[in-house]
Amino acid sequence: MNIGETIRRIRKGRHMTLLEVANIIESDVGNLSRLERGKQGYSPELLERLADALGVKVRDFFDSDDNAQEFFEHAVIPAGQVPLISWVQAGEWCQAHDPMPLGHAEEWLPCPTKHSSSTFALRVVGDSMDGPGGYREGEIVFVDPEIAAMPNRDVVARTPDGKVTFKRLKEDSEGRYLLALNPAWPDRVIRCPEGTLICGVVIGSFVPR
Repeated sequence: MNIGETIRRIRKGRHMTLLEVANIIESDVGNLSRLERGKQGYSPELLERLADALGVKVRDFFDSDDNAQEFFEHAVIPAGQVPLISWVQAGEWCQAHDPMPLGHAEEWLPCPTKHSSSTFALRVVGDSMDGPGGYREGEIVFVDPEIAAMPNRDVVARTPDGKVTFKRLKEDSEGRYLLALNPAWPDRVIRCPEGTLICGVVIGSFVPR
């Protein structure tokens, strides 16, 4: 059984592109392409989102109900790896302060450094942090919520208006603020008003090739 091929067949049958499906489930085209080609694993939560986007049931991805049940009963966290999640999921987790649902991974990635069990990964979007010592769009950052957020650390934060942002934490006589590393970025400084939540501190990164 090849779930990737089944997903591709269903998607094609509905005349949907990878980009259309990726936008609906807030994922990355590359992730979905690798999944369809059997080059990437999948979590129960990702299959559920794909089923909703394609207008089918998760069971339709499997040869039988027994295979589907077996998959969900034996879905486990890959040893030594952390979940790659969306920015929306990161913001929801940060606000709720509850343990992150384990099924929310788009894929599982090995973290390049020591980390807590709460660590998650995000794919950098935009170029606000593309500066000296910064990060490029598409780069994967590993975020540990259990690391103390000290000035000059790069953090993922949720502002009181509900926006999730990736910036460098700084501090001056007026208090803490978030700084975009891109010198050409408009409004590089975001002051941290009451209610700003630090979702975690970046402990490492890598650039997919």
